[in-house]
Amino acid sequence: MRCFITAFTNDLPAIIAAIARATNQRQLEYKTIAFPDHGLEEHWNGREGRKEIARAKWDFVVLQQGPSSLPESRVLLREYVKKFADEIKRVGAKPVPLPDCRFLLGESTILLP
Repeated sequence: MRCFITAFTNDLPAIIAAIARATNQRQLEYKTIAFPDHGLEEHWNGREGRKEIARAKWDFVVLQQGPSSLPESRVLLREYVKKFADEIKRVGAKPVPLPDCRFLLGESTILLP
């Protein structure tokens, strides 16, 4: 399984990959692009993430952004989750928005095969 991650600060992808190895699950190949104080808007405008989505054959693209407590911040979060989701689906991958992003695509749970 191939997974591209837009943002993490706790090395969650490596933890998930280790769990998959330890439980004899499918190997998780992943790449993370994360920068300090970057939300989805900054990732979109920086284009590095979009280039990686288009370049590689990812099964999933994980979207994560910290809390957006201001109403105008939530508007921007919705806008950029939608932009990323459209781009991700266009190349045949599945967007996986994590909290705070998950509610934006109407997903109540996230299941990874």
